[in-house]
Amino acid sequence: MHSNDSIFNDGYDTESTVALLMAVLELRLTLPSLLVLLLPSILKKKHAFVSAQRERKKVETLFAEMKNVIGLRRLRLRRMKFVREQFFLAAAAQNVKRLVRFLSQPITPIGEATT
Repeated sequence: MHSNDSIFNDGYDTESTVALLMAVLELRLTLPSLLVLLLPSILKKKHAFVSAQRERKKVETLFAEMKNVIGLRRLRLRRMKFVREQFFLAAAAQNVKRLVRFLSQPITPIGEATT
């Protein structure tokens, strides 16, 4: 039986983990030197996580506004066609609000020539 097929499989690849630990023991790596080796992959994963959190926050904010301000907490009609239509109308209203907010900003000239 393969180690990944056991009933105690917790999602980790035990063979590669054991191989990594054996390599660490053979090379007599200290914790700081091990961190130097693993730091690029750790930072890459952290960057991906932080950017995913940022995107998720944007989407959740828009859905919260739809639910609380626009009134999508309860749907008026029950068929999927009508639910989709109501959702698209709410999204259009939200986009119009954002467009008005964007267009009401003062226009600042970019790169005026100074003589």
